[in-house]
Amino acid sequence: MPADDPSPTEISAFAMQLLSRREYGAHELVQRLVRKWPAGEGLAGVIEECVRDLAEQGLQSDQRFAESFVRSRMARSQGPLKIKAELQRRRVDEAAVRGVLEEDESFWARLAAEWLERQNPGTFDRAERARFYRRLRNRGFSHGQAMSALDLQSRSGSEPDGCD
Repeated sequence: MPADDPSPTEISAFAMQLLSRREYGAHELVQRLVRKWPAGEGLAGVIEECVRDLAEQGLQSDQRFAESFVRSRMARSQGPLKIKAELQRRRVDEAAVRGVLEEDESFWARLAAEWLERQNPGTFDRAERARFYRRLRNRGFSHGQAMSALDLQSRSGSEPDGCD
């Protein structure tokens, strides 16, 4: 190891400093450490080994990262399809992703309906319905979840019909 390369202790200390601020997926943490110390294959191997050691010690966990990530995205009213795609892009373990996204369809439909209510508290015509359907799909909700949310919104936002 050249003199200017960090020791495994320095790498671990910096990784723990990062993990003290927020959760990181293993791949994301390796990428962050490689950005800090760009070097050859030898150092990349040391970095990956340090991250594996941190995971074995329970200091880094893809499961905890996935749980934290899903909570933050749910707070932004994003749907499970978008969340899953982002976690896959970050190379989080598939089992961890499946475990944290196992909510039933009605949960996601209610989350979508809550977002829809904030966007448009009233009723809407056919064109607005189509526009909000597209927006829900872009937010990561499935067809069924988007349709359920639109139906929930239609029921809650409609005025009772009176006799004239």
